Amino acid sequence: MGRAREFDSLKLGGHDPRRSYGGKMGDWASLANRIYVMLHVIGTEVKIVSSIRDDGLRTPLAGLETHPGAMVLRENGKHKRKKGLTGHLAFLYPSERDILPFVCLLLIKTRFNVSVILGLRMGTYVFRPVAFQYGNGERVIQFAALKFRTVTVPDAEQSYVHCLSLIKPYGHPYKIIKFLEKLTEPLRIEVKRKIVELSNRPFLTDEEENQLYTLERIKDDLFLYSTSGRIGSLGTFAEAGSSPSVFTDSLAALGFPTSLGAMRKAALAYGANLSGANQSIVTLLGDHKNRRSATTYHNRKHLHYKWQSTFIDVFDLSISLIDSNSFTKQSLKILLERQKLTAKEIESLLEDGSLTKWGNRCSDPFAPPPGFDFGTQKGKRCVGQACIDGCLRARWFPDALELVRKQRAVLVARLTTLPLAATTHSVIHDRIERCDKIIITITTRGNKQ
Repeated sequence: MGRAREFDSLKLGGHDPRRSYGGKMGDWASLANRIYVMLHVIGTEVKIVSSIRDDGLRTPLAGLETHPGAMVLRENGKHKRKKGLTGHLAFLYPSERDILPFVCLLLIKTRFNVSVILGLRMGTYVFRPVAFQYGNGERVIQFAALKFRTVTVPDAEQSYVHCLSLIKPYGHPYKIIKFLEKLTEPLRIEVKRKIVELSNRPFLTDEEENQLYTLERIKDDLFLYSTSGRIGSLGTFAEAGSSPSVFTDSLAALGFPTSLGAMRKAALAYGANLSGANQSIVTLLGDHKNRRSATTYHNRKHLHYKWQSTFIDVFDLSISLIDSNSFTKQSLKILLERQKLTAKEIESLLEDGSLTKWGNRCSDPFAPPPGFDFGTQKGKRCVGQACIDGCLRARWFPDALELVRKQRAVLVARLTTLPLAATTHSVIHDRIERCDKIIITITTRGNKQ
């Protein structure tokens, strides 16, 4: 962010420092003047430096090579200004090493699989509102990302992974993703420009055809980077099931686990998941070698408890129905009216045989609330049926018992086939816990009639 702010403050203030264009002694020492040369003399096309020399730009290149450009992240975790054209282009285009901290942050804060993070692509992930707020009204949203190489199945849970995020803290997924979109946008623009340029050529060499094919594949990837005069994407590593060697080398130098997947299980990840919601995890990453700093981050469970509270509120409304010990339509109607439901909603809840896959009834299956309407066309019946996550339209009656037990068995069986879910806390664990609460309530309270 500091690099972007520095560039924005300097990009309009420079002039051409070359003597033949009115430059004076010492003009090359001005970073604003060197940025002017990069933008208006050499250009910002990503290509091999030697080819730029061949274009007759030796003098401006030489001026940049002896002076430092943008601040970049080095392998040892330190920051240093990089000289030459590459160092000045770093104001616009991040390198592989520049985006490593963001990959680590997302692995820690989302607990998603490495391939999901590396394979993030514009348009395939979404931030959705959920039906509660945190603290003093701070919004909470759900981050849903497409599972990489997923097999198409009817159950959407097999296709997407989810996590919660606050909107304001810079250490939460929402801010991280939005910053990354801005950070890599210049590279996406350059990719699309290059695609048009190559596509309009009447003849392409084999190398240019391969380049065009690669650019078409990565044009919408989130994690684009510039390296050695070309544009790459972490999405290609997601496809191969590997990670860049520069990541391994940098993590080893910092004393981190060299496997990106192990980041979630390291002491660093432990500290991040215990951190307060308003304490940025960036601070933790800034102290690379001191794992003990993780212990200063605590009370992370506040956000998790708030996530659970939405379900608890809905669940408590269902408990009051079960505790009534009277399940005639008239008595239930009176209780539902006290919960401020409309006549239409009450009629839907009391309709015989109208149960979701979670065993609950729905007050309006044709109008799922925000956060629960993913994939449902307006005016159509809800297809997501994520009622167990705290949909405000859900109510559980004693007749839910059989279906809740069935869904719980399905979830437990799924844990045996998903290693990630079996070793880390996931949405599946939360759903099993909620199923248990419903089952216990129905079998203990509902049977006291």
